[in-house]
Amino acid sequence: MSQGPPRAVLDAWVEGRLEAILTPSIFDEYLRVCDRLRRSYPEADYQAMLTDLLAHGTLVPDVDHDESITADPDDDKFMLCALEAGAVVV
Repeated sequence: MSQGPPRAVLDAWVEGRLEAILTPSIFDEYLRVCDRLRRSYPEADYQAMLTDLLAHGTLVPDVDHDESITADPDDDKFMLCALEAGAVVV
């Protein structure tokens, strides 16, 4: 896995410095992304990471919203999750 921002976020979560909050639709997107990454980085253990995320993250329901709240409607699920959970940082 890279050493950039995604890795820093995962490290912070593992160290307990942040809480992972996700919805079913966000988890589905993570599954799709891991399937794509597996082709380029087959040595990474995506299954273990996703299992840990489900076991130790906080799952909140998807939030229905009629209008887009971000510039990219595909990103709405992340902002709606953050709002639903009362997140301070996204």
